[in-house]
Amino acid sequence: MIIIIIMLSSFIIFLAGVHAPTIIINVPFNNKLQSINADTEDEAACKDARNNFEARWNRWNRIRTVASSVSSILLILLLLNV
Repeated sequence: MIIIIIMLSSFIIFLAGVHAPTIIINVPFNNKLQSINADTEDEAACKDARNNFEARWNRWNRIRTVASSVSSILLILLLLNV
């Protein structure tokens, strides 16, 4: 029973903490960022674009990193106990 709980926990953490933010947050950010042409924009516009993206982007990347790490640790613990 504990094996199933660990596997499901790992799956839910990975799905909710890595895949969902990637689809909901990071992909739209990537699309917006790609639409900005750094060659034709002035320096102020590029700096403003970076300021609008950087904090939120970094926050969600940290969340994804923690979620994937926790999920991996759960699976490693599962392997060591089996």
